[in-house]
Amino acid sequence: IGLLLIMMYFLQIQTPSGFVVKEDSVLTPEVREQAYYHGEVDVLVKLKDVEGEFFLYDNQEANIEEVKDFIELDFQEDYDFDTIDSFSGTITQEGLRKLEIHPNVEVVQLNHLFSIDLQDSVSLVNASRLHYPSVNITGSSLGVCVLDTGVNYNHIKLADNYVAGHDYVNGDTDPLDDHGHGTHVSGIVEGVSLGFTLVHIKVLNNAGSGSESDIVAGINWCVAQKDTYSIKAITMSLGA
Repeated sequence: IGLLLIMMYFLQIQTPSGFVVKEDSVLTPEVREQAYYHGEVDVLVKLKDVEGEFFLYDNQEANIEEVKDFIELDFQEDYDFDTIDSFSGTITQEGLRKLEIHPNVEVVQLNHLFSIDLQDSVSLVNASRLHYPSVNITGSSLGVCVLDTGVNYNHIKLADNYVAGHDYVNGDTDPLDDHGHGTHVSGIVEGVSLGFTLVHIKVLNNAGSGSESDIVAGINWCVAQKDTYSIKAITMSLGA
């Protein structure tokens, strides 16, 4: 029994926050640190592959609901991401303890903050060479999903290209740009892919920043709507 207790001790790490975390913890160090300082933390939770032996259902959507029910009182949901078997939201320290022992959780990571980045591309990639009459490669029939601060869809160069969008910052279907960067980036895409179809997803606010969960939700939207709008590419000029 004594040897067993010693082994159990060395297989655990006592964190400053007071809860015990396994050495192979599903919680990232950032999550543990934020939980310690703030009591709760905004996270993204990724489940293991549905083939795992502990899953109750063959349907991964049902498995996600089962995990969320397990932490219900300690969790405030933000999004479900059906394309990557994940969900996001704000969770307490007690909720993190529960995720630690749930056999179907693969990783719990921080919901990072991202911001605008990169405003010049056409000259860097020599895209204008594609438009020479002898080459004539354009973006005709190509749907491009731009994730940024929104877009001025009334702009003279973009009005004919814009077909749809969504705003995850304000929670509506109007991705109007209130910063400028997203319109600039959409203009770059227009310069690269003449005749393209623009789908814009607003995931960054008027200060040029946004959460990782909003960005993942935007990607999820584009993947779900790829056939509707012939989306062939997703572009994000942002970073952390």
